[in-house]
Amino acid sequence: MNFTNSQMVTRLGSSQILIFGGAVAGLSGIFLVALFAMPSLPPFWCVYAAQSVYAAMVGLIAANSLAGAMNVDPQSAGSISSLVGAMHYGAGKSGHRWSAFYTTGRQDLSCGSSCFLAGLHGCLPRGPRQ
Repeated sequence: MNFTNSQMVTRLGSSQILIFGGAVAGLSGIFLVALFAMPSLPPFWCVYAAQSVYAAMVGLIAANSLAGAMNVDPQSAGSISSLVGAMHYGAGKSGHRWSAFYTTGRQDLSCGSSCFLAGLHGCLPRGPRQ
């Protein structure tokens, strides 16, 4: 999808592609929920197609959200890029935690606590600067 994105962004603009990718990913997610709400087990190829479309839209959403965020202040593009990357990672991590909670009834505390402690370590003040 990144090649398609690079070709279409000059014609449509980043925000229009972001809206399209979000809408298609949302419809694919609704389709997945509807498949698993069926009384019988859904066909494999239907689930595979819906998940593939959902995953393909990540290429449109991630690239255009980053471009939109960096467009706000081009002087701080590096800082904004790292912040948005950390937010994408955090959103994936919280999605993982929610899916683990809904499938097993408990969250994986060891992974969550290690990620929390690693993040906390990065926020701690360092010694005096030389």
